[in-house]
Amino acid sequence: AGGTIAAAAVAREKPDGYTLFLAEVGPNAVSHTLAKLPYNPHTAFTPIVHVANLPAVVLMRADLPFKNLGEFIEAARRQPGKFNFASAGLGNWTHLYMAYLNSLAGIEQVNVVYKSGAEMLLALLRGDADTAVITVSTSLSHVREGKVRPLAGIAARPMRQLPDVPPVAQTLPGFDVSVWHGIVGPAGMDPALVNRVNEVFNRVLQAPAVRTAITEVQAADIIGGTPLQFDAFIKEELKRWPEVVRRAGITPQ
Repeated sequence: AGGTIAAAAVAREKPDGYTLFLAEVGPNAVSHTLAKLPYNPHTAFTPIVHVANLPAVVLMRADLPFKNLGEFIEAARRQPGKFNFASAGLGNWTHLYMAYLNSLAGIEQVNVVYKSGAEMLLALLRGDADTAVITVSTSLSHVREGKVRPLAGIAARPMRQLPDVPPVAQTLPGFDVSVWHGIVGPAGMDPALVNRVNEVFNRVLQAPAVRTAITEVQAADIIGGTPLQFDAFIKEELKRWPEVVRRAGITPQ
């Protein structure tokens, strides 16, 4: 369910700060455009803090001959539907971001659904999938061993773990997305409580062990900040993705 079951459960809870949700693009900005949900993402939650953004990369199975994203796009334009991509399900960011890329590039790839990022990576290694968008933390060792080929990073900024891999935006201007995570609570939380919880999370994010776990183990960028900043970010995501879904022709399956 892409996180929507947990999101719905949190939305029903008392806004007392004891039940929180690790928000992300699917359940908090996209899923409502693909299915009828028991909550309204515009009003069901109280944004607390933007925790981190995980870098992700467009990968291709190593035996395909294309040297970069531009070459792959040219081949895919000549052969609509020939190539497939692995995703973790309809509306999941692994599906959404590749569909967005396909839409901007004017190409068609067949979506093949797997249960997780690890299964998606295995599909690339086996040659069952041609491409996929996978986090750097999941794929980095295989990239360095040459078992999969990195075509481009999904964010406009360079990836510190793969500095020689260009961003998608170098080939498709305007493409700039992230695998974001943040903390929200049920709607109606007292502002003073929201600020206290926000302060706690920001302190925790500065702890050396936590910073190491996020930046080194997960290869992510710590964000932090205020509830108002995260609220503004989510509102932008809610405005952005429904139009992307429409233009990309993503429909319930």
